[in-house]
Amino acid sequence: MDTKIKGYCINFNNNCRNADNKLPVEVDISADFVCPECQRDLIPIGENSKRWKKQIIIFSGLALLTIIVWLIVLFFSNTKKPEDSEIITKDSSVAIVKKKPKIPDTSLEDKNTNRERKDPNSSGNTAEPSKPREISGVLNLPNGDKYIGKVKNGTMNGMGTYYYKSRKLISPKDKKKRYAEVGDYIEGYWYDGKLMQGELFGPDSVQKETIWIGR
Repeated sequence: MDTKIKGYCINFNNNCRNADNKLPVEVDISADFVCPECQRDLIPIGENSKRWKKQIIIFSGLALLTIIVWLIVLFFSNTKKPEDSEIITKDSSVAIVKKKPKIPDTSLEDKNTNRERKDPNSSGNTAEPSKPREISGVLNLPNGDKYIGKVKNGTMNGMGTYYYKSRKLISPKDKKKRYAEVGDYIEGYWYDGKLMQGELFGPDSVQKETIWIGR
């Protein structure tokens, strides 16, 4: 049984020698899966990446189950008992007293309406647009290819899978000038729409080779 797992460091901005030299790093299976040079998380390669993806799916399922349970508890905790009537018990006799319907206070609504009716040209503090964040999504590209994974600003950014519908050069920066054939797909890491590193699989899901390009 292997006691080591391999990975690549992608910490290109902090002068990490392992990332700059594209060196595979071996880490003991009982230790944290981080680069010993810069202490940043590693990207697993080979069979370790499949094991890593299974762990992500398990943790995601547990997180989703926790959220569902929390929502159910929150729903029942906010459920109020009906207040249409009150039961008063006195001398072993029961009397039902009906409540008068509440008349809504419209004065507060009028005040809120007046506050909202402001001059649109008035100078007021407006909330700044939120910064773009990384989300999961599906991109159907004009050339027929498809990408499923992390997306930022409408482009590939993070871990994801790219499916090829036609033969194509994997990356202009690839020194080996490798091509992906019809039905091939790459599981890897993208940055700003460009492949950094990944693993090329055939239509039968058999791995062909590991690709490392970097920035």
